[in-house]
Amino acid sequence: MRPVVSALFVAAAVTALAGCAAVPGVASAQSDEITSFGDAIEDMPGVDSVTFDELDQSGMLDLTVVLADEVSADEVADVGIAASHFRLQALPPGVYTGDIEIRHGDSSYSYFAAGNNETTLRDQLRYWVGLFDSGIESAVVRAYTPPMQSSPAPESASGGPVIVSVPIGRYVGLRLADGPGAAEPLAQMDAVRGVEDPGASSGQWRIEGLAPQVIAEFLQGPIPAPDAVELASAVADAVPRLGERGSLRITEDRSDGALSTSVEITTFDDTLEGASPAEAEARFRELEVWTRLPGLLTALAGSGGDFDVSVVSNTLADAGNFHLAVGVYDCTFAGDAEWSGLSDDLNAAWIRATGASDEAGARQACAAIAN
Repeated sequence: MRPVVSALFVAAAVTALAGCAAVPGVASAQSDEITSFGDAIEDMPGVDSVTFDELDQSGMLDLTVVLADEVSADEVADVGIAASHFRLQALPPGVYTGDIEIRHGDSSYSYFAAGNNETTLRDQLRYWVGLFDSGIESAVVRAYTPPMQSSPAPESASGGPVIVSVPIGRYVGLRLADGPGAAEPLAQMDAVRGVEDPGASSGQWRIEGLAPQVIAEFLQGPIPAPDAVELASAVADAVPRLGERGSLRITEDRSDGALSTSVEITTFDDTLEGASPAEAEARFRELEVWTRLPGLLTALAGSGGDFDVSVVSNTLADAGNFHLAVGVYDCTFAGDAEWSGLSDDLNAAWIRATGASDEAGARQACAAIAN
């Protein structure tokens, strides 16, 4: 076994390897116990290596298990159960059990939810194996942590806000294969859907590879339904290829039962930066992404849910950055006050996408689709 220690120095992290006889930062008695614990896992079928990574200033001791190339689902389940017992090991004061991660190639598993009993954990581990064996590039399964939210601090006399974020579900990240012999993206998703899922009531799915430079996210616990993935694929097809620097992020939120879709397009087009509003609008109208936005609105209008579309020239710069944002909420178009001319044209495109001739008719058509 190869224990690993990571120490923080001001702005740099330095990682050093220690000998097999001791776990860095842990007193000798507990070190022997932890080392024996790691050795026992390393001797299990299907295990390639075991490491402990300690972040000195936090006192958290992380466990990483790397699996062999050839390993069965039952072997992975056994290893996962054994690794989960890491949290039961005795550690000296100031040292705490941290993350547990199991790796297989580019895939990883760290979904050791507090409510998971051994049967549930086995099922989730087998599901992970089924995912990365389904023909995709990789699968990541971990606890889902929602965005930070403010809430009153119980211990605060002033009742001031405190930022809280706790894991509440399961996160599944899939990278679809795109090499020679790889199936089409939607066919790969069909194969993933064929893997028996033990389920999760809430969480997030992230899919990379529906198209180049495209990330699709689904804020829900169960695997996205075919129509949801097809909508994301249609949105991706409606946007021109953005090159190596550009990106398209599609987020579908069905967490409250209703569909809401966000589309974020980053062009990294230098011609839009630093230009006057009139110059930027004229230049933007010459880009292919502008000519494709009506088709994008058509794809989104057919979903029957709320949606918003934003186009940003550069997410890495603030000054002089072009940013256009429009949307449809409760079947009413919302334009961007800074870009009224572009917004008016996109409003007209949305009206045409609904099959109506005016805004009132578009709202009625939208409501009919939504219902």
